[in-house]
Amino acid sequence: EAAWQDAATKFRTDHHAALAADLKDRYGLSKEEYLEKVVWLELAIRKLLELELSMSDSDLFTYFFQNRERYGTPDQIEICHILIDPRKPAGSTAPGAEAAIQTPAPQDWIDAQKRALDLRERLQSGSEFAKIAQLHSDDTSTSNTGGSLGLFSKGTIRYAGLEDAAFSLTDGQISEPVKTVIGYHILLRKRTVPGHAAVFEDVKERVRNDYLEYLRSTNTVRYLRLLIARAQKDGRLRIQLNGQ
Repeated sequence: EAAWQDAATKFRTDHHAALAADLKDRYGLSKEEYLEKVVWLELAIRKLLELELSMSDSDLFTYFFQNRERYGTPDQIEICHILIDPRKPAGSTAPGAEAAIQTPAPQDWIDAQKRALDLRERLQSGSEFAKIAQLHSDDTSTSNTGGSLGLFSKGTIRYAGLEDAAFSLTDGQISEPVKTVIGYHILLRKRTVPGHAAVFEDVKERVRNDYLEYLRSTNTVRYLRLLIARAQKDGRLRIQLNGQ
């Protein structure tokens, strides 16, 4: 390990020294002076490109409309869950309960599914979700808050399978047990918080900045070629080949 680190350090040192020598030979500049000129050149090109680019309100609105989801707020739903962890035997959340196992066997998954189905049946019979979560959920971080996981929009739920199940529910509806890598979840879609579409005039400056960055990223190379062609035509640029 130490030998590898020493070799890597030596390589970086030698590489930087060779780069510094090359910059001095080619341009008569130190590495710091060269980087300063590169940064200045990049900023100058960006500014010149900005002056060349056309951005009408119509262009901005078209870009806004094509990317409108970026500027609005999506619908969100509040999800509560009861987790049945196959690594934990029934009643393991109680004080002095048997410790959780590390790797669940197939029978542990079967037992966990049965527990989840039993709890869902109790919920369907009228038991309060928050109370069942408090007494039986293996997720101790949410069991005392009704099992609430918070608000989610599409694409933000961590475990595969949970998002499809949660968004297929209606407010107040309870899911069948959903299996993930950590156990079985009984989901409650508690409420929906509607999103809202952005108004163009409210986000116009943000759209302008985003559109300008988009134009820069897609036009910089083309614009550099145009500048070089103009400079060559005006006699302000001479390309050196093979050191000639």
